[in-house]
Amino acid sequence: MGLKKIAVSTFASAFVLCSMSTAVLANSSEKDEILANMKNTQKIGAVTISDVVSSDVYDWYESSDKSKSAEGKIYYRVDVEKGAYIYSDSDNTQFMVAISNSLYDLESKYNIMTTDKGYSCPAYSYDIGDRGITAFPSTKNSNGTWSEGLIWQLNFTDVGYTVIRVDVGDESYYYSFSETERPSEQTPPISTNTDNDIVSNDTSIDNNVNDEDDNYIDIYSMNTYENIKAIDDLPETATAVPNSSKVYIDGKEVNFESYNINGSNYFKLRDVAYAMNGTSKQFDVRWNPDISILSMNSKASSNGVVEIVPNKSYTAVGGELATGDGNIKTCSKTYSPIFVSENSVRMAGYNIAGNNFFKLRDIGKLFNFYVGWENNSIIINSNNKYND
Repeated sequence: MGLKKIAVSTFASAFVLCSMSTAVLANSSEKDEILANMKNTQKIGAVTISDVVSSDVYDWYESSDKSKSAEGKIYYRVDVEKGAYIYSDSDNTQFMVAISNSLYDLESKYNIMTTDKGYSCPAYSYDIGDRGITAFPSTKNSNGTWSEGLIWQLNFTDVGYTVIRVDVGDESYYYSFSETERPSEQTPPISTNTDNDIVSNDTSIDNNVNDEDDNYIDIYSMNTYENIKAIDDLPETATAVPNSSKVYIDGKEVNFESYNINGSNYFKLRDVAYAMNGTSKQFDVRWNPDISILSMNSKASSNGVVEIVPNKSYTAVGGELATGDGNIKTCSKTYSPIFVSENSVRMAGYNIAGNNFFKLRDIGKLFNFYVGWENNSIIINSNNKYND
């Protein structure tokens, strides 16, 4: 008999999967050999990192509005090969990883795991081993931190990136590690989403994107602090005005039931998947009843979740691209997460008459396709990258 997976949320904005696992604590006698054989190392922020391919520094919020930059807090984006090590040569060090694998939850004392502290779901335990991390602990200090020599190995067994916070004394350092092959397949940098639907009307430009970048599913930037906070700040109820604009996908007109809510366009996820079937950005949408959401916020709890399967042809269930009645409606915010490869993705969404509608720009950002505006028409181009 199969075990049901349970997703637990301490806050409305954080959704995580819980599973049975045991933390992997490596033999500390191996550390000298590891340090002697570390290659392509760089000291970045507070830690020494092996197998580094590239690195950069980003503003925490990635916001075009510098007034939202949270006292200049930064994080390090580091591309590493699978099996890379992070090492601290400082006393009073603590490594921690977010349960939901998002920078946002690294600020929460409830949603983080350390070398010797996991997380307990109502049914199962969850620890750093579920994040593909092997820990080589050092000596424990009386204050609960580690002495010089703490090492973690990043194996990326669940997803191709891991977010980690490093505390050294009173200082905190934030990292996003992405699994990268050497010397190609670089992870594209996160770009700022201005959420402005008025963009260049020249959709014939390929924007100099290679095929690997074209098919990049941007789970990471959808779960940044700024994006989640913007979703959480949306009003609980709003007015949904039916769109009178035409919609073109790769030059072909497609009729949707869509709405303008809070100045942005909202579409049904299945409608978009149905209309983009056969393109380079096609994806399937499935209902998984075996993943449940438990949340401190009752509105965010649910039995079953929507799963997206990238690069798969869409399986129709009936009712796609049905036309609406053209009436203005009152809608309520939905907290339902979308799951991609067992990782939750937050997208702005509202429920209208029993159907969930998601912001078109969020869908475009996740799948890296162009969303634009021209002559009172909404333009979607699967051949061009997502535009700021």
